[in-house]
Order: sequence, then structure tokens, then C-alpha cells
Amino acid sequence: MPPAGTGSGLNASKTFFSALTRRRLERGDFRSTVELRAAINRCLAERDRDPEPCARTRRADQILTQINRLNASLHA
Repeated sequence: MPPAGTGSGLNASKTFFSALTRRRLERGDFRSTVELRAAINRCLAERDRDPEPCARTRRADQILTQINRLNASLHA
């Protein structure tokens, strides 16, 4: 079973790659993998200039309680 929180990380990755595809790849006309890589790198550089912080909606103790409960149910 994957560790707790993996789903949210996967969702964040899917969101990132969806945005990359919409903003850069679908609009581009790439004649080589070098051009494609350059477009991806430009997109990453633009994103890195104005990063968004990861906002947690739950406190660490709440997350740990859920992990402990899940762990206990797996080993019961």
C-alpha cells in the first residue's frame, strides 16, 4: 500500500503536466527533440521565477494520527 499523502502528490504531478501540455506543448511546433526540450526548460524556468508555496490544510498531528490509524488497521 502506498504511503499516506501519495495521492495528493500524484494529483499535483498530474496538474503540473496538464498545465505544461496546455501552455507549452499543444501550442508548439517542434522540429526536433532539442526544440521540445528547450520549450519544456523555458516553461520550467518561468514557473521557477514565481513559485507557489505548498499550502497544507491539516496540521502534522492530524496527519500522523491518520497514518497511525491506517498502520494499525494494516497490522491488526
